This record gives sequence, structure tokens and C-alpha cells, in this order.
Amino acid sequence: MAAYMAEYMADTYYETGWDADIITFVPMEEKRMKARGYNQAMLLAQHLSDILKKPCVTALRRDKHADNLAGMNRQQRAEAIKNTMSAIDGTDIKGKVVLLIDDVMTTSATANECCRALRKLNPDKIYVITFATSRSRPFLY
Repeated sequence: MAAYMAEYMADTYYETGWDADIITFVPMEEKRMKARGYNQAMLLAQHLSDILKKPCVTALRRDKHADNLAGMNRQQRAEAIKNTMSAIDGTDIKGKVVLLIDDVMTTSATANECCRALRKLNPDKIYVITFATSRSRPFLY
């Protein structure tokens, strides 16, 4: 399924005219990853990496547990996710254009938190593509 979803995301990427140097993804808590067995954002990023011929790296980690965001409004989500992510030291994204991948975007709180963390590694730009969004069109961040 992730391979088909990544093809749709690749179409969106090509339509933007972006030229990313590197692909990364929204991390999942280790406990949740063990329970589920996979990180859907990572699978999408890996398939997209194959399609776009761009390297996929693990640039972020989730440092703290965030409450389940379902049912929260925009402000509550932003507060719940605040300072839960950090960039992995030594990840080489300085001066590069980064494409951040997630499966769903509702309020952009998670994407904003990931971008906050990634900016500490001094990328040139950060673009975000998600497969689904609560908005009526694909969300390009």
C-alpha cells in the first residue's frame, strides 16, 4: 500500500517543481513502533526515495511522549507536541533542501515541530508533503 501512496506523493512533488536533496520522515515513539511493527511515514519516505532517486535519512527522533492528538483543537495539538522532537546530531542536512514526509496532516502541529527541530541543523529549505490532509487539497508546507 505504501508504494502506491508514494507514487501519488511523487506526482505531487513533481507538480511543485521542488528539487529536494534529501528525504526524511516524522519519527514514531519507540514503544508505539514496537507495538505496530512499522512507521508509516518512514515506509512512505523509503518508497518515495526509490521513486525520486533521493537519499532517505533518519534525521529526527521523538524524545518525549505526546498525548494522543485526536480530538484536540489546533492550539491543544501545538502545545501537546511542543518540544517532543529533536534533530539527530551528525545528520548532514546543512545547506540542503529537505523533504519531510508524513502520512496525514490535520493542523500542521507535528510538521511545525519537526521543522523546528530540523532547523537546528541549518538546512537551506524544508518542504513537507503528506499523503492525506484535513484540507480539501494536498497540503504543501
